[in-house]
Amino acid sequence: MNLKKLTAFSMAAVLSLSLFGCSAQPKEDTTLSRYIDEKGYIKDVDTAAVNLVDYNSLVIPADQHTPDETAISAWMNYQLPSQKVYEGEVYDGATLNIDYVGYIDGIAFPGGDTNGMGTEVTIGVTQYIDDFLQQLVGHQVGEDFDIEVTFPEDYHNTELAGKDATFMIIINYLVEPIAARDLTDEVVKDALGDQGIETVEAFREQAIATLSAQMTGNFVYAEIFEKSTVEPVAQTAVDFQTDYIVMTTTAQAEAYGITLEELLEMYGMGTVEEFTKSNAEVIESAAKELCITQAIAEKEGITVEKADIKEYFGGQDYSNVEKVYGENFVKFIVLQSKTLDHLTANIAKG
Repeated sequence: MNLKKLTAFSMAAVLSLSLFGCSAQPKEDTTLSRYIDEKGYIKDVDTAAVNLVDYNSLVIPADQHTPDETAISAWMNYQLPSQKVYEGEVYDGATLNIDYVGYIDGIAFPGGDTNGMGTEVTIGVTQYIDDFLQQLVGHQVGEDFDIEVTFPEDYHNTELAGKDATFMIIINYLVEPIAARDLTDEVVKDALGDQGIETVEAFREQAIATLSAQMTGNFVYAEIFEKSTVEPVAQTAVDFQTDYIVMTTTAQAEAYGITLEELLEMYGMGTVEEFTKSNAEVIESAAKELCITQAIAEKEGITVEKADIKEYFGGQDYSNVEKVYGENFVKFIVLQSKTLDHLTANIAKG
């Protein structure tokens, strides 16, 4: 669990909103920036209502910020892309790329082939008729052969239901995780060199740093955000979060080419009002987190400068975000990130 992902705004979420254009966004007088002041703080939040835990006295136990070897290996395996293997035997559970052409009574039937484009399947996972995929086990990459199957009696295409078919199979290649081999500097450089990672040692260091940050974030969230209290939660923060969840759901609907109302109907959520009511607990919790973050930012004197904004967006163009949501909104999301970074960097580690 990444602490930054627990807040209402992440860079990916903000950029995704901006990519959908402005049609579904509020007009100028109802943008999210109307809730935010020039420092990036949500307006009318009484930080005196926030009872912060004494986070300066916290010490993160070693096992809460030091990943074990299992976690490190799993992370490295996940980051590595798969490779195409052009030699080898197909085994149960293998992922492979195949082409096939199906015949009934010696005649190829419509929809029964890959048209030479290849398709990726995983034996035991991908669902094909009869024992289609199991019959591939034991064959070699590059081999072409025939298999026999029978379409089910209740097959959706009645013209094929219950009929015997022959499929000519060609195995193009196996798909294997690079991590299945012993890692070398050469393998790492080839896979991750464009990211500046060129040795096994550098790759391992990246894994440890990333996992440690995630574990620290989990600890911070559990010890600060879950144990601090806010009474009452500022209505401005609740209204802000309500607008945000509606806007992100609207953007999702636009991505599907439908309206917000149509999307809600698809998921049985009813009206927009019913939707927000059903998410009241989530909205309240997120609003509470915003109040806590703001109280910490005020206590620590954290501010947002232009350099902070550029660093947050990593050189990406954020002008559309600023145009649609306003300069104050941009400062707000950077303030959230900067405050959380301050916490994870300054809490003592055992």
